[in-house]
Amino acid sequence: MLASELSMTIFGWCNLTQKIFKGYYRYNKSVNKLFEMIQVQRVIFLSLLRILKLFNGHFE
Repeated sequence: MLASELSMTIFGWCNLTQKIFKGYYRYNKSVNKLFEMIQVQRVIFLSLLRILKLFNGHFE
């Protein structure tokens, strides 16, 4: 009885972790896309800042 309960519990855990990993993988793909977008925006923002600093240096 204990062995069957234990195997059911282990099976349940395996199923649950598989579902979690599948969900996490899907979530992770969208998060990665978001981070890539943020990285690109950050690069653009930093280069704009650099340009502004250059212009600021010229006008002072």
